[in-house]
Amino acid sequence: MKVGFFVAVLQMCSLDEIAKWASENDFDTLELWTTAKEGEGAISQSFVNLAGFGKVQADEVLALASENNLEISCLGFNRNFLSPKAREANLAHLGKVVEACELLGVDTVSIFVGRDYEKNMEDNVKLFAEVFDEPLRHAKDHGVRFAIENCPLFWEHQGLIGNMGFSPFYWDKLFNATPHENIGLNFDPSHLYWMQIDYVKAIKDFGDRIFHFHAKDTEVDQERLAVEGNLPFWAMVWRYRLPGWGEMSWPKIFTALREVGYTGAISIEHEDMVFGRGDAETVQRGLLLGKKYLRSLEF
Repeated sequence: MKVGFFVAVLQMCSLDEIAKWASENDFDTLELWTTAKEGEGAISQSFVNLAGFGKVQADEVLALASENNLEISCLGFNRNFLSPKAREANLAHLGKVVEACELLGVDTVSIFVGRDYEKNMEDNVKLFAEVFDEPLRHAKDHGVRFAIENCPLFWEHQGLIGNMGFSPFYWDKLFNATPHENIGLNFDPSHLYWMQIDYVKAIKDFGDRIFHFHAKDTEVDQERLAVEGNLPFWAMVWRYRLPGWGEMSWPKIFTALREVGYTGAISIEHEDMVFGRGDAETVQRGLLLGKKYLRSLEF
């Protein structure tokens, strides 16, 4: 089992600091996020800066990973690619992420699909097929796949589904809408749990589309749920927890992953407010607790 984490939770640290700490504490992989800030080095912050990114910058990132015995499990660029006002800029950056992946020897980009809020969901499926046709061809040419993180929320439009790829029902529609097979999932069972979707069945049904895996748990406040329901989204009668600290069955999750032949990274996405998302030391303690639990279930 290759256990790592999504580095965005440690954005108060430099990528150098994150890699050194991860190596010293027996992590195997890092899930990196990307930006494009002019005038900064490739790894001067907790992200990979794609402004002017080329072989020299890629070698710098690869050297950092090698020195710390770490693998880069994927690059992340989670934006709304169907929004008319943001689509062009987001797709342009996505292309740069794909090219950076090739230079880094990374085969997966974590994305959202997004949504055009002026269209219904069925029309958004058609829009996805149109908008992603060229990016998927481009990605395939560079040996890269897109992994949809199945989070339904976009906070700029509270109360509306902002990411089309949030449930097995829509995964079927999206995957069937395009002939390209380099589109799959950055599978996060925590979102399925609070929506009362069978997350174990989803792993079994979509095993061949799981390109990356987010380790995040969830617990639901049943007293609030009984009187509020789980809508509107911003009420959040659930909260995210570190793996092993919520209500989900991780032995069942890992059994299903083993059965479908998943051998990729198990990447902790630390959004557990009990163990902090503030100062680096508190966040690191949470990551270590998550890793300790996952290692106890190693397969």
